[in-house]
Amino acid sequence: MAKAPKTEETAMTAPEQNTSLVIHDYGDDAGKGYENQTKADMSIPFINQLQALSPLVATEKARPGDYFNTVTEEIIPRDKGFLFVAGGTRRAFAEWVPRNNPDGSERPAPAGGGGYRGEHAVDSAIVARATKESVKFGKFFTPDGNVLRDTFYVYGCLCGEDGTNTMAIMPFWSTKIKPYRAWQTRLRQFTIKDETGVTILGPDGKPARPPLYGHLNRITSVQTQNTNKQMYYVPVITSADPRGLQWSLLAKTDERFQMAKECKMLFESGAAEVDYSKQDTAGDDGGGGGEDDSTTGSPFGT
Repeated sequence: MAKAPKTEETAMTAPEQNTSLVIHDYGDDAGKGYENQTKADMSIPFINQLQALSPLVATEKARPGDYFNTVTEEIIPRDKGFLFVAGGTRRAFAEWVPRNNPDGSERPAPAGGGGYRGEHAVDSAIVARATKESVKFGKFFTPDGNVLRDTFYVYGCLCGEDGTNTMAIMPFWSTKIKPYRAWQTRLRQFTIKDETGVTILGPDGKPARPPLYGHLNRITSVQTQNTNKQMYYVPVITSADPRGLQWSLLAKTDERFQMAKECKMLFESGAAEVDYSKQDTAGDDGGGGGEDDSTTGSPFGT
């Protein structure tokens, strides 16, 4: 059988790739398609502070102390942080299925999986019972052994450095409660002063105070340790302008002011769409469960 004549082989070369980013000009189509959407079409993200045992840190995709946006999945560096305008706050006891029983023994996986099980009001019967039966300061459990975590939620406007703003929510619990209280106390006690440093009085004759959503804040992280010398990160909340609160105030016409105010109204009306199971609890306080009890607070503390 005759062999087929050999043909010269042609080497296949991959097409040259353009490695530069292409910027598209969409012209009249820019921003179209969202005309019929409202806030009900969007999810409000959690901005979680990651700890040593957070999944993203364990897989080396982020560092302890970095922040994570649960909707965009953006990782925000702990040193740079982000700008945030608080619109309002809310306190509740979040119920979680723990990995271990209160005595430290391993707990079998519950039906339906673990994780978030809802929340309870501060003055609810289940919280009152948990407080009465608590054997360790700041530790609260349901009758079936689930954890009740005293949590302060701060909702408002996450301000992008590029001018893109969106609503977001931050949870503060355990060792995060101390910086949360210091932040809120500082803002609440602030009074507006004139150029000579004299406090300005409002129409009621009392010192003029801006609303909570009149303050532009920067949130970063700092490493600290508990009484067991376990290392973990807590939020650091400062004025956006290093010169102080007076220099970080927003005008009422500022988009960030208006968005934080709108976020407040959404939460108070119950119309906010939030998936509370997205708040990260993995590896809190260094991952050892040994938070500094002096910062956890009583459920009926100030």
